[in-house]
Amino acid sequence: MTQLKQKRDLFSVKVKKERKGGKKKGKKQTGDKTIKVKKAKKEDRLSSLDVEPLTYKSLAVGQVVLGCICEVRDYGLVVSLPHKLMGSVSLAHISRPYTALLSKLKDDDDNEEDEDEAIHALQELYTCGQYVVASVVAVAKENNMTKVSLTLMPNEVNFGIPAPSLAPGLVVPCAVSSVEDKGYVLDTGIAGISAAFMKKEHTAKADNLRLTFSADPKAVSAATLDLSATTNMALLLPGTAVNTTISKVRHDAVTLMLADLDGVVSPLHLAQPFEQLQQYSLGDSVRARVLYVTPLSKVVHLTLQKTVCSKRSVSDPLQGLECGNIVREAEIYKTSASGIYVRLNAKTRGFCSGNHLSDKNKVLKHITRDFPVGKKHTCRLIKYNFLDQLFIVSLQKSVLEQQFVSYSELAPGQVVEATVSGYEETGARLAVSKVISGHVPALHLTNNPVKHPQRKHPLGQQVTARVLKVNPKRHHLLLTLKSRLVNAQEPIVTQYTREAENTITVGYVIKIIPSGLLVGMFNDVKGFVPSPRRASLPARIWPQCSGRARLCAAG
Repeated sequence: MTQLKQKRDLFSVKVKKERKGGKKKGKKQTGDKTIKVKKAKKEDRLSSLDVEPLTYKSLAVGQVVLGCICEVRDYGLVVSLPHKLMGSVSLAHISRPYTALLSKLKDDDDNEEDEDEAIHALQELYTCGQYVVASVVAVAKENNMTKVSLTLMPNEVNFGIPAPSLAPGLVVPCAVSSVEDKGYVLDTGIAGISAAFMKKEHTAKADNLRLTFSADPKAVSAATLDLSATTNMALLLPGTAVNTTISKVRHDAVTLMLADLDGVVSPLHLAQPFEQLQQYSLGDSVRARVLYVTPLSKVVHLTLQKTVCSKRSVSDPLQGLECGNIVREAEIYKTSASGIYVRLNAKTRGFCSGNHLSDKNKVLKHITRDFPVGKKHTCRLIKYNFLDQLFIVSLQKSVLEQQFVSYSELAPGQVVEATVSGYEETGARLAVSKVISGHVPALHLTNNPVKHPQRKHPLGQQVTARVLKVNPKRHHLLLTLKSRLVNAQEPIVTQYTREAENTITVGYVIKIIPSGLLVGMFNDVKGFVPSPRRASLPARIWPQCSGRARLCAAG
């Protein structure tokens, strides 16, 4: 409840009372002069408008922002936020119905779930590149890093929206609360609004209201809020689109005309990646979409990017590039006090912050002088911000020389150098690079089972490992330290294909049963050795074969 109260305080407006007998400043008797003074006041207000981009320092608890999912993990989501920020959503902050299902599962592990009440993995519910509206739960410092916790719960995101003020074109985040015979009941998070998606029509009733909702991606993309409705700041929910005109082109932003509020678009969110502010003119008609509203100054920040909250017109938003790629001759096209912007190719841009320009401990003070526009550098792609539609890159020599910076660079059967970083009950952790770690199951720590594997591979030891399996989307990496598998010269089998038939390869015994041996290879490929074919092994040593690497032929 404290958090909800804080939201009200952030968006409250104080009305200044005029003193009795006081003279009203700036008002003239003649009509012409009055108009001139008002215009001058509006011009002064636009000039002093707060157009500073969103930062971790300016993020406020309860603030609602538009985000785009960049990673779907087993226990949470990683979300790209405006202006190169990042946030995360835990399992407990997806929706109230999802939390209720998790609680029910925790309370009764033996409960046989109905098909309608099955808990779906996050990978089944969300995908990379999907836009979400999130509310900030907490902003905290952890190990010199800023962690932003978010929630997608409709009751938090839609807080403060009164039911009678709902207008056509408003984008309302909802969650499925139950599955019925004729459709789905939705949790809107708005008091008095209970919506339901039916098979034939999508309608919602609340007291005297009759509303029509649509989850069709085309309808959501085309939905537009009428400009007259922008007097109500509660309706300017992130993701909502408006048709408006440019009221001023500044040196640092474009200001847009809204009813009673000020709207701004930063250079980062112009329609095209390399567009300049000078390409826009006063009075131009534009379609903009809300990114967030700054709580104190009540300035609405918007984007002109057409692919935001719509079906992407390009099948490959990364333009053929991948995280971990090294791009040579990336040209600087813009510099700022915080870093440099580079042109990676004709349609893709990147940003390198000041502390990633060099391996020096101190952040460079003269970025504009040392990294002039037009100069070309070699950089490495670290991650992609789906919302700003640009890569975060590094020019540091240490990063350029790193073995890997992304899970997508790894493949089953690949040999890697790593460092033993820890032990747990099920095996060991290996650090492949500063940002990539993998798990070695106990079965794969040594050639033969040992009681104390940490004596053979102590913490901090440099080891050579081989990738058994990798899932880049889940950041899941399995490795082996068995020397027979690591040093194998035979072809590595990673798929069930006809080409693999009759291939002499290497594998390891997973299980021994009377009818034969279950053999594991790479990328979860398994094979079976029937009893007659294992006759070459003496019967007395069969029980000792479990976990051991063996040469085998794919049949």
